[in-house]
Amino acid sequence: MKKVAFYIPLWCEIGGFTSYTKHLYHGLVDSGIKVTIIISSKSGKKKFQDSVKAGLPVVQIPHDQIMNCLRAYDHIHVPYLLNYFKIGDIAQLFGMKYTLTLHDPAEYRRTPKEIDYFVDNASAVIFNRKPVIDFYFDKFHKKNFYLIKHPYKREGKHSAKKNIAVVTSRIDWDKHIEDIVKAIPNIKGEVHFWSGWVNPKYQFFELKDWDKKYHHVEGFTYADMGNVYGDAKILIDMSKIMHDGGGSQYTFLEAFDYGVVVVIRRDFNIGYGVSADTPDEIAQACNAIFSGKINTDKIIAGNQETLEEHNHIKIAKEYLDIWDRK
Repeated sequence: MKKVAFYIPLWCEIGGFTSYTKHLYHGLVDSGIKVTIIISSKSGKKKFQDSVKAGLPVVQIPHDQIMNCLRAYDHIHVPYLLNYFKIGDIAQLFGMKYTLTLHDPAEYRRTPKEIDYFVDNASAVIFNRKPVIDFYFDKFHKKNFYLIKHPYKREGKHSAKKNIAVVTSRIDWDKHIEDIVKAIPNIKGEVHFWSGWVNPKYQFFELKDWDKKYHHVEGFTYADMGNVYGDAKILIDMSKIMHDGGGSQYTFLEAFDYGVVVVIRRDFNIGYGVSADTPDEIAQACNAIFSGKINTDKIIAGNQETLEEHNHIKIAKEYLDIWDRK
């Protein structure tokens, strides 16, 4: 049996990074591969386990022992880098063979020199969205770049729905929560906010006392997904990130898994749901879905087909094929 190490130099709270790690882990394990997640921080190990709530085998190894530990594995994969990492955080990989996944342009914009070094020394760099690989290819022109869909292991259940829209984005400038809040008075249903993280500066300048007016749960985990999506008909996502939109992301896949329709920006909608850009359009889209004016059966059926394209075992095979060639 092959052994793969996921090495996480710095820990990240719940979000696309940890979702990716969780689903790729299951894809490999369900394909007969032994996978161990290695984190050098004790607090990072506990927080990662608390966030995924999925019983993943996370091992905490001190920095000075990481290199010897990693040599015991057939392959080393770095599932994500945080945009504030430093060379010292990945020094244990110098001279070792590893692959890397880059998720968005922020990793380059904030640490360009470190990313230069890390990408140059990786045997393969993997991306999940075309705008992101295009951004990095323009910087590096590398031949060892691969575009692979997000892996996803289905676990949701479809149930009777209420006129509820949910927002699961972090509360931050690039998520444009203020547009959703402006739309709420005209939405003929409930809007619930579930956020993994709140940027206090953004909240102060853009939202004021919004969380006292609306249903808001901060710090939810993967164990809460049934509560988040179970009764909801709609997921509203107004994210607008340069060089990052126009492809799948885990909030969409999770919504699809529970039979929830996505209201998304027009530029980023590649057939997933209903388009809206302004507060008025957000309200109109939500009301049309709640009232049945928009027949969502076809949308939901199409999204189930999309989930099959992201099947975790199918996607894991693409990783194994790359690792066998490197």
